[in-house]
Amino acid sequence: RSGEDPSAQLTSAMRAAYTKAIGMPLNPPQLSAVLGALQSFAGDGADAEGSVSLIQGPPGTGKSTAAVALLKLAAMSADGPLLACADSNAAADNLLECLVAHGVKTSRVGRPGRSAPHLWATTVEAQLASHPSHCAPSIK
Repeated sequence: RSGEDPSAQLTSAMRAAYTKAIGMPLNPPQLSAVLGALQSFAGDGADAEGSVSLIQGPPGTGKSTAAVALLKLAAMSADGPLLACADSNAAADNLLECLVAHGVKTSRVGRPGRSAPHLWATTVEAQLASHPSHCAPSIK
């Protein structure tokens, strides 16, 4: 089953329901990548705890879109927090921006000065500073 395209089993009604659930239309390769990753995390006969999925391809092929769809689905069904990493601050901001646009509650961890200014509110520092129980440091 490893070479089988998981999206080939979907009917048009199933594709429409999936698209409605996540609010993101995906092309067939993106959908196949997301469904393949979901199958590996669901176990499908393997140990789900040790599963890893890799989405790779040249620039502009929709890797970020597929990753955001997968993260949104995971966030919708997760019992706890998720961790998504990227190889650069720009890539992290790109994922973050897409997740925020799709309504996923996010927190950016890392050096706050490295995040895009329009994403400041998503940094842990900004979220802590705006928390009602946060105490501003006193200057002596």
